Amino acid sequence: MKELFEIRNFLDILSKKIEICKELLKKYFIPRIGSFIKLANFFAIEKYTQKEWKDLISLHYINTTYQLDKDVIRIHFFVNDSITIESYLGFLTLRNISEPMVILSHIFPNFPSFIREYKNKFKLENMQFYMMLYDKSVHIGSEELIIKTFPFYSQDGVVTRCAHADIMMVSNYLHHRWGFNKIEISDIINSYSFYRTKPFPSEGLLIYQIAEIFSNNKIDICIKNREVFEEHFIEILDSLVESSFPVILATKQHVCVIFGHTLSEGKKAYIIYDDSGYFTNNILKKGKDFFTIMSRKELEKLLDKNSYIIYPEPQRVYYPYLNVKNALESYIYQFFNKEIIKKSKQRIFLVENTVVKKFLYDNKVEIRPKTVKKEDFFKQNFPHFVWYIELELSKNNYLVICGDPTKHIFSINPPFYRGFFITNKVLGTLSGF
Repeated sequence: MKELFEIRNFLDILSKKIEICKELLKKYFIPRIGSFIKLANFFAIEKYTQKEWKDLISLHYINTTYQLDKDVIRIHFFVNDSITIESYLGFLTLRNISEPMVILSHIFPNFPSFIREYKNKFKLENMQFYMMLYDKSVHIGSEELIIKTFPFYSQDGVVTRCAHADIMMVSNYLHHRWGFNKIEISDIINSYSFYRTKPFPSEGLLIYQIAEIFSNNKIDICIKNREVFEEHFIEILDSLVESSFPVILATKQHVCVIFGHTLSEGKKAYIIYDDSGYFTNNILKKGKDFFTIMSRKELEKLLDKNSYIIYPEPQRVYYPYLNVKNALESYIYQFFNKEIIKKSKQRIFLVENTVVKKFLYDNKVEIRPKTVKKEDFFKQNFPHFVWYIELELSKNNYLVICGDPTKHIFSINPPFYRGFFITNKVLGTLSGF
């Protein structure tokens, strides 16, 4: 059984393990993991082998005078003194280097427990959290726990900067969720040639260097500029988040990863990871914690003509969001009252066709027009992902239409599959808490 320590002894024990004094840890490190310290009552600490730290050593730190341990320190956090999935808040890893601003490496929260305690601690019981997560196995002593998480990575400041960290977070998630290629640190360093300069110390990455890195690692991405897509910029972002595709938000000050949203009293906010704390502290003025919530108003305030969203998109999506939205209006008015449709709340997002079919098959739905049979709908040819269009006609009354993302962008025919569905339930790709 792994020994658990009380959280009040955290700095005393950690400072002995990593040979950094408590005062420096308290000043530079603790603010980055504020959520864990506030939510946890117990922790466990151990040595752990981590590929990313070995990569950093071989790429750069082996050429320095630092005396380094090839292993990292892994710290597990718990609500109570039991190693159970209900008590487990997640873990982080620390680089074994005598620099307090560099030690933080990875964080893997167990979000079902983390959000439960987060809502209680900060009195957010009425706020709903919706997040992109995948299952990860964690071994603690003789116990195996399966957590639901989204990976966090913190830059070291020399080999990796904020953009490197965001690429690693996004690709790690995509790899585990859908089998995309996982991009390692060495892949990033060796995957771009555009405006290439001395790699260490890194000065960060330009937008088009980020694009080149994703492309050279076989991950298709799109880039949208706020100045070009101003009217639709945030709604495109919303569609991506609903589709469970993480978004790298790039402003002139920083980049961060958006991997979910919240809802409270009908108002939406965005869940973000900030690898360095610069964005959350210097821009949002919310401290340096790795995890925070950004309201739509805060997002709109920081956006300017130099803001971008960078995001992955499945290869067989040729009919983009704005085309779907424009085609929908002229199509739907043929069948439903124009005023009702105009007033309805809409969600347009990508969903795996198996998820759509299961949702519509398992739930009580009414299909329109009556000339279309339910089984005929399921017999139609679907690509891996389909556009899922949901219109809220009234409370607990939703109109559902599915669209073909493989349609030609200049097609004169609507991209929608035959058959509308009326249902009293909503479909979601995000994990809700």
